[in-house]
Amino acid sequence: MRTVSLPFLQAVFAQQTAEAPIVLVTIEHADIATPVRVVNYDQSVVSNGETFVAYPFELTLPTEPEHGPPRATVKIDNVHRDIVASIRNASGGAPTVTLAVALASSPDTIEASFSGFDLKNVSYDALTIEGELTLDSLGGEPYPAGRFRPGAFPGLF
Repeated sequence: MRTVSLPFLQAVFAQQTAEAPIVLVTIEHADIATPVRVVNYDQSVVSNGETFVAYPFELTLPTEPEHGPPRATVKIDNVHRDIVASIRNASGGAPTVTLAVALASSPDTIEASFSGFDLKNVSYDALTIEGELTLDSLGGEPYPAGRFRPGAFPGLF
């Protein structure tokens, strides 16, 4: 269960409010010198000392496919072409994406954070950049993860 602040709950459930929930997106990779930070708001936002540039984007929540892990999509407007250049420089693995939710009036208070997404199947054109956000599938992991051996568990033998 996730705990969020009372002002956030009031803003989300109010019929009318001056508060705006915002989503902060960070795209990182070893080959990207400066992480890409964008926010779905009408102006740039500083959150915990990091500047998130105002870029319109759409975030589609994860679906639950029959086979494979859930997948979400993100579509960012390709206004300045900086994001495409950064993603093109990322070779040797997918960039990682972190999503954080906050209120525009208090961007330092992160209400919810979701990290560990890989940005895959990226496509772009003159207007937008679109990609899938995936998590590593646990289906390929061995089960059980450990083995009971005398060296690791001497009390059992």
